[in-house]
Amino acid sequence: MGKLIVRVIRALDLEDVDLFGKSDPYVIVDVEGSSRKTRTIKNNLNPVWEDVFEFNVLNPSGAIVSFKVKDKHIIKDQKLGHTQVCGVYGHCLRLRPRKA
Repeated sequence: MGKLIVRVIRALDLEDVDLFGKSDPYVIVDVEGSSRKTRTIKNNLNPVWEDVFEFNVLNPSGAIVSFKVKDKHIIKDQKLGHTQVCGVYGHCLRLRPRKA
């Protein structure tokens, strides 16, 4: 058993999916069945979170990390994009846009 530390730093140029104002983004990080969520940043298409999460994993160098970026809504949150990484340390990732 090992520990994997994941830092969610920021997002740039997110899609504005709100009718009024701008998107209210947050990120869900999934690792081996465990999930953590950043705080929601209101009215921001270039949010900076600087959130750090620690996960207990079997093999830190081979763990699959999934990132889902969503826009907070009252009824149902909307997907802005996602990406996934496996066994990579310290890389910046490009977000895959949501499917229309």
